[in-house]
Amino acid sequence: MKIVTNTTPWPLTSHETRRIGINSFGYGGANSHCILDAAKAHIGPKPEVSSEALSQLKSSFLIPLSASTESALRTQETRLVSVAASNLNIVDLAHTLGNRRTRLAQRSFTVAGQKSLAEDLSNPWKDNLVGNFSELPLAFVFTGQGAQWPQMTKEVIEEFPSFRQTIDELDAVLQSLPERPEWTILQALMDPKETSQISQVTRSQPVCTAIQIAFVSLLSKWGINPVGVVGHSSGEICAAYASGM
Repeated sequence: MKIVTNTTPWPLTSHETRRIGINSFGYGGANSHCILDAAKAHIGPKPEVSSEALSQLKSSFLIPLSASTESALRTQETRLVSVAASNLNIVDLAHTLGNRRTRLAQRSFTVAGQKSLAEDLSNPWKDNLVGNFSELPLAFVFTGQGAQWPQMTKEVIEEFPSFRQTIDELDAVLQSLPERPEWTILQALMDPKETSQISQVTRSQPVCTAIQIAFVSLLSKWGINPVGVVGHSSGEICAAYASGM
């Protein structure tokens, strides 16, 4: 027997399932015993999306380049064009260039898709930037209703699961109200122009608010956060959310 006073690593065993017994002995004689299994034993492993599948799920990817000199940067662009015709996976390319290469002073980028990779890489790259780089202070400005249009953010919802998840969570909040709406944010955003009711006052304000909240959450996942915020009208709700309030 050992008296445990600090966090203790789980003992190494040959069993796949982690199971533990918890005792509670009360002075009045109320004794209990609980057996707990690790959640992993019941929910199973999380499926992983392969880079091949992901390359088909998303329409476009950011392809960044950097070099010490402008000529070296242009050389890299030319080399990428020459290898794009081969069986190159755009997910692996974007990951390697974005996370596994040193970020040097001369930089350029383009946006490309798997199906049009060779053509996209052959197009002119965006102007390179010169100098030392550091994080710039960003301010987010949020609008009230009036900026909506049919199927706004449709492509974002379809391509970014976390953005769709935020919309679903906000819809769940609305549906939990005592007088819940007969429509959903997702429906209001996805309806085509011919049948869209997004500009009705009952929809426009909550929809604009929901979209901006979802964008704040998505940008935060990418490490993009504001140092200051300002909101107009119902945009003050989103500004408060972005500020962490």
